[in-house]
Amino acid sequence: MGKLTVKHVAFLKKHGFENPSDWTLDATGMTRVQYRAALSRERKLFAYGLPPCRLGHTMRTSGGCPQCDTSYIAYARRSRLPGYVYIAKCGQLTKIGFSQDVLDRLYIANLVGYAGKRSWRVRACLYSPNAGQIELAAHRALSSHIATKTWERNGVIVRSKEVFRCTYQTALDAVLSVVTEADASTIEEF
Repeated sequence: MGKLTVKHVAFLKKHGFENPSDWTLDATGMTRVQYRAALSRERKLFAYGLPPCRLGHTMRTSGGCPQCDTSYIAYARRSRLPGYVYIAKCGQLTKIGFSQDVLDRLYIANLVGYAGKRSWRVRACLYSPNAGQIELAAHRALSSHIATKTWERNGVIVRSKEVFRCTYQTALDAVLSVVTEADASTIEEF
C-alpha cells in the first residue's frame, strides 16, 4: 500500500485541495494505463504510491507529475468541470472545445483569431457535468485529424490544441462516441 505523505498533503492543500483524500487514490502496483483508468472511474485527480519520477516524486495526475509541472493540476481540474462541449466550424477546420459560456468563448476566439481564423461558428453544443472530460475524450477520438495551427496571440506565437481537419459529421460522431445516452440527448445543433 502506498502512502499519502505529509508532503503530498501540503502540496495539494497549497493548490486548493482542502481535503486531499477526496482527490487521491492509492495506485500502488498499477501501470499507467491502470491508474489513469482508476482516476477516471473514481473521479479522482491524483494517484500516489507510484514509482518516483526523475525528481523523486511519487504522485501523478493522468497527465504526469504535478510536483514537477503544476500545469498538470489545471489540466486535471479542467477535465472534471461541468459546462458545455461545443463543435465550431470555420472553413475546413473544426474546433471541439469546452466552455461555461459558448457564445462568449466563440466571440473571443474570433476576436483573437484562434488558429488564424476569425469566423468560427457554433454548429452544436451539449451541457454535461463531465464536459471537460468529454472534450478531452473527443480530442483523443479525433487524433488522426489534428490540424496543428500556429497563430499570434498578444504578441506570442501559440499552437492550437483543439482544431481538427474533418467534417462536422465526423466531429459530431466523435463526440457521440464518448458521451452517455443522457448527454447525447441534450445535443443542440445549429
